[in-house]
Amino acid sequence: MPSLEDVLSTSNRNFLMIAHRARSDGKIHLNDLCGASGRWDGVARSITSALFLSHDMRRDTSIHILLMGPDDPPKLLSLNGASIKYLNPDERASSALMKKCLKEDLPPTNGSMIRPSPGVTITRSGLEEIISAFTGPIYYLHENGIPAEQQLGSSSGDEPLNFILSDDMDLEENEESIIGKNSDKTISLGPVILHTHMAIVVIHHLLDMVKSTP
Repeated sequence: MPSLEDVLSTSNRNFLMIAHRARSDGKIHLNDLCGASGRWDGVARSITSALFLSHDMRRDTSIHILLMGPDDPPKLLSLNGASIKYLNPDERASSALMKKCLKEDLPPTNGSMIRPSPGVTITRSGLEEIISAFTGPIYYLHENGIPAEQQLGSSSGDEPLNFILSDDMDLEENEESIIGKNSDKTISLGPVILHTHMAIVVIHHLLDMVKSTP
């Protein structure tokens, strides 16, 4: 098995979503993603926004979901755009694949890891270990940060970029503290708070524009 550092450094663009309520035990109710499943609808939308293009996948991108909901947290669910298979863009289908993956046995030991499906890795890891394992700049998205276009406009694309987002809940105090000590910058997409999956699309757009500029 690869190390956590390997899992977090295989893509040029990495999104870490902290999902405070999303079920971590695989008991995802496909007919009730937003209720009994702990807002798995938001997780599924974020996966689609991070990895899918109109007729292709973003092969340079990974999305990592830190699952903090019942009954088996914490789990880091990582999806790699370069190697993912069997993933579809609709919420129900992607949630069904993740449900199957999360039902695989993951030992409780910190650092344990499984690969239940191509392009999918599940790791027993908490926020501090995850952030410490990132390679490259770490940006925390918050409405009170510096403008993202100002920070990302000078990005060379030569090193991985890592973006931390919360779900529909504010970060807890200890999470804010960990991120504050380890992130390079807090960046903002504007004064209006966006859904996580929308923020991911905007970040992709800003980076795509930088990449396409001669």
